Amino acid sequence: MKGKTPVRVVDLPDFETIIGNELGATLCNLFNFLISEDMERPVDVNPRKIRLNYHDCKKLMDSIQEEVDKNKELKVNLLWLNQGPAGDKDVPQGKIYLYEGYMKSSNNANNKEKVG
Repeated sequence: MKGKTPVRVVDLPDFETIIGNELGATLCNLFNFLISEDMERPVDVNPRKIRLNYHDCKKLMDSIQEEVDKNKELKVNLLWLNQGPAGDKDVPQGKIYLYEGYMKSSNNANNKEKVG
């Protein structure tokens, strides 16, 4: 995000630890990885506030495409395009930049304060 400073920078987990075997599992595993131990659950994730290096983003997208059959691949790509996380050339490979508002307590939780 141009002109903004990330509130948190984390190492991208090893892809083998987040790969799922059903639709949406890999992305959910990534988001669960980003929830720190001290964050109250449940949380809402704003994937537009999460940035990966282009190479890492492509690798993650390829992994997600493997979760769907070939005739649904386009829909997965369009969903990714609309929702993120986004690829960013300014993010170093192997890092995830998290910007203000990337996570907040869920509307289902009693506490609605920002946690990320």
